Formats: sequence, structure tokens, C-alpha cells
Amino acid sequence: MGSICARSRPAWYINDKEFQEQVINKLINCVYVSDGRLVIVFRDQAPGSPTRGHFVGWVGTYDDIKQGTSGQYRVKLMHNNYRADCGYPGIHCLPDGEIFALTYIKYRPGSDKHSVVGVRFRLDEIEAK
Repeated sequence: MGSICARSRPAWYINDKEFQEQVINKLINCVYVSDGRLVIVFRDQAPGSPTRGHFVGWVGTYDDIKQGTSGQYRVKLMHNNYRADCGYPGIHCLPDGEIFALTYIKYRPGSDKHSVVGVRFRLDEIEAK
């Protein structure tokens, strides 16, 4: 199984085993940022992952994918409070470099149902930590 990610209009197909283990989900979406890196958002389904079932981001380059490396890093964007039921994300890079990603997720414990929720983040802020 591979993943499809749109780059403007054309799409490219990712058929790399290590990448599939890092981003092990069909429910992904991605965006290129100004420095040429990719930010891919998805529901983590990797076996044994500490963020399994949560909404996460993968940051790396297309060359990372082609060479079978794990990219620069992964980051947990939102905690999911209902097993692994989140996903179908959207992502957009805003003109100021901020990234906006959204998903449906159960972000509160208890009887509340799932919501469509967005998160805004900057790679430079994540990388400064």
C-alpha cells in the first residue's frame, strides 16, 4: 500500500516501506512550506508509537521519503480521547508561515462527541523547544 499526496495539482505516490511505517495511515494530507520541507498530518497508527491514535505531524523532505529515512521529526498536534477515531485532516500553510491543520477528533474526555478542531503552529516555534 502507498500514500498519495497532492503537490498543487499533480500527485505523487509514496511506496516506501520505512515511510509507511512512520506515516502508517491512508488518512494523510500534506503541504510544502517555504523552505521546501513537507509537513504531513495524519492519525498515527504505527504499532508501538507513543502517539498512536492521536493527531500528529511529520516534518521532512521529499528526499527523506525517497531515501527511506524517518524525516526530521514527528510532533503530536492534538490528543485524541477516543481510541484511534480521528483523521481526515486538512492542512494549509498561511502567508506568514504559520500552518493550520484541522481534523475531527474527540478532544475532551467524557460524554462529549467528536468535533472538527483546528490547530495553528509554526515550525520555528516547535524547533526552538
